[in-house]
Amino acid sequence: TDLYIDRPDTADIGLFGYVDGGTVNNTVVENANITGDFEVGGLVGVNRDGRVTDSYATGNVSVLGARGGGLVGTNRGTVTESHATANVSVPDGSNAAGGLVGDNVGTINRSYATGDVITDTNSNRVGGLVGQNDGTVEMSHATGNVSGGDDKIGGLVGLAFSGSVTESYA
Repeated sequence: TDLYIDRPDTADIGLFGYVDGGTVNNTVVENANITGDFEVGGLVGVNRDGRVTDSYATGNVSVLGARGGGLVGTNRGTVTESHATANVSVPDGSNAAGGLVGDNVGTINRSYATGDVITDTNSNRVGGLVGQNDGTVEMSHATGNVSGGDDKIGGLVGLAFSGSVTESYA
């Protein structure tokens, strides 16, 4: 509860900065206030080949560079049955920010985001659930507000480059 991280010049920021092949299960971060540069999440900065399950984060996440999310900054593993109610703020010129995951190259399954994603006018690849999706999103949803930006802004996914989205909604 009340996790506070103010590292505006640092990457891989979250309760767990970098998960490499591990599992984060049944873990909660409530009322977080997190600021970082790249790969910033309310729970995990970078999930590389790991699993985040039955977990959630609430509060505020500020991404000053790129790849930030309410739960996970960059997902290259699996996020399942998890959610974020964190509000994500992204300054001018940043990209790949989402209510749940900023940049998804892995799998998101049965997860959701309800926080708002607020950006400035030059930000792009911003979504209510995922900022940029090159992986798989299944049975997931987003209900928060997404505002600002001038390119690749979506209620669910900002940019679905080469990934797939099935049975999901915003």
